[in-house]
Amino acid sequence: MDANWMQDDELSNISKEKLLLINSFLADTSKMSQKEMMMFIMNIIKKCKEQNISFSKEEMKQIMEVVRKHATPDEIAKIDKVMKMQNMMK
Repeated sequence: MDANWMQDDELSNISKEKLLLINSFLADTSKMSQKEMMMFIMNIIKKCKEQNISFSKEEMKQIMEVVRKHATPDEIAKIDKVMKMQNMMK
């Protein structure tokens, strides 16, 4: 997926910094195994805490809706898998 999703008007209230973080996450996980994704998610969570970045539920909902709109079916399946793993870690 290209970065055009970040230009969607529905995301105008979300900081560029947060969108870039999500975009790097999406790009970096494209060829990872499930085990690699788990480690990567843990590192992203740690990085967010270190940089004092947090996402509200509404921000995540908006981002995921827009990402899905721009994603291929394979990318959507991977996103669902990552989100499921992330929810299991909470």
